Amino acid sequence: MDNVKIHFDKLVTLGSFIEVEAIDKDDTIGIERVREQCFQFATFFGIRPQQFVAHSYSDLQLSE
Repeated sequence: MDNVKIHFDKLVTLGSFIEVEAIDKDDTIGIERVREQCFQFATFFGIRPQQFVAHSYSDLQLSE
């Protein structure tokens, strides 16, 4: 899975985050496979769908 990047972030005001970034640079993998890859890593790290965050860190900080 050379198209996947994983970021471990810790922000003082927001806490710890794991970001799974799967990219289909040349449209050969497909959106469904990219989603599947993200869910595989979420499962591996024990992250449940209700823990997913759809907003950027800056958006989260603004909503505090």
